[in-house]
Amino acid sequence: MVDDLLSRTKDSDAYWHACALKALGWLCWQSGSMKQQALEAFIQSAEMMKDLGCTSDRVSALYGKAWCLDRLCVSDEAVHRALQETCEIARHVEFSNDHGAILVLLGLVFVRMGRLVDAMNAFEKSLGAYQYIGSGLGIALALDHIGFVYLHTGAYSDAFSAFEAAADAYAGLGKKSPDGRKYGPRCRENMARIKQKQENPHQRIWFYRPRSAREEKELFYPPNTSHP
Repeated sequence: MVDDLLSRTKDSDAYWHACALKALGWLCWQSGSMKQQALEAFIQSAEMMKDLGCTSDRVSALYGKAWCLDRLCVSDEAVHRALQETCEIARHVEFSNDHGAILVLLGLVFVRMGRLVDAMNAFEKSLGAYQYIGSGLGIALALDHIGFVYLHTGAYSDAFSAFEAAADAYAGLGKKSPDGRKYGPRCRENMARIKQKQENPHQRIWFYRPRSAREEKELFYPPNTSHP
């Protein structure tokens, strides 16, 4: 089906062919066995969108490229460069869900690089972007990531407030939302563990990582830094 779509769009319309390539990128990645092909599809789509002057679609394809690079565990510097290019181009298009997603990914890269101030700045900007477009899920995600940075710095009271706001935002998505059902309770579990840490500062406590982190399934142990 995908090959048929690509052949049809390639012969008929360059824009729809570029869109098909972008869709193919996500499909290849989700297959689990075609990750390099996914990256190549996003790169090709971004190049075509540039030639066509379709800036918004180019931003979306470049985000896919950066996302693939991140998940392929290339160097953080390489992912950062890809995101810098994406952010620069995204400045010239109307806000969309892509802006928040790009900033969340940029913040996670900054966390891994130890640039926590830059990470917080990126996550706060992502919160603003999601608030601007009215994305309930995006708002919850941004708050979840803000809490994650506070855990890194040992600012547990601030982390508690961020996770509480994230949990409320997830709950606001409704009972039918799989993200709300899964990640809201995880934020509340982090809140309970923060209280445990505050009561026993020297106890080694683990926390859940945020939804968008590529290490999401790994438990997070903050450094031995504690603030009230």
